[in-house]
Amino acid sequence: MHGLEWRRATHKALISKTFIANSRTSNKEEMASDQMPLEQMQNGAQVTMLNQTPTSMTLFRSVTWAGSPCPPCYPARILPNESVVFNNPADPRLGSKAAVFYAADGPFNARAWVLAWDAPVLYTPTSNKVFVLCGPKSLIESMTDDQVLEALEKSSESSQCPGASATIRYLPDKKIAAVTANFGGL
Repeated sequence: MHGLEWRRATHKALISKTFIANSRTSNKEEMASDQMPLEQMQNGAQVTMLNQTPTSMTLFRSVTWAGSPCPPCYPARILPNESVVFNNPADPRLGSKAAVFYAADGPFNARAWVLAWDAPVLYTPTSNKVFVLCGPKSLIESMTDDQVLEALEKSSESSQCPGASATIRYLPDKKIAAVTANFGGL
């Protein structure tokens, strides 16, 4: 190869490499624009429920709109003055959104509680929501999934009523929503 041919071949190779590199960069930029910023993503919810009543509480219903409980089901029973912790890993598109319904055992079996949370995949200061309600078991049992969902959508990062309170907050270091609920006040 002569000097001029070599320069043309080198120049052509350089242009080809630059074009490939630029197309890869623009593809990455396009992909990144379709994805959510990692610093704002939530990988699910960690739920802690404390039973401050003198009797056990038994799960009688649950609904999962997004995510999945881990272990594979919600805690079946919460002992008196004990807490349970479980994770609800996020659905990659919808996040973690669910509700659990518990009733008191024994002489307090006329009482029940519902706890619902919403932790979307993309966290914003107003995105996480929690709803809690304590009342007569007949009232809680008669609530439809749509009624719970409507109450959750109108809620905020904290919810309380006589006999129950709940909060949800984003933990940026763990990229999860921490849900804490206290059931008591019989």
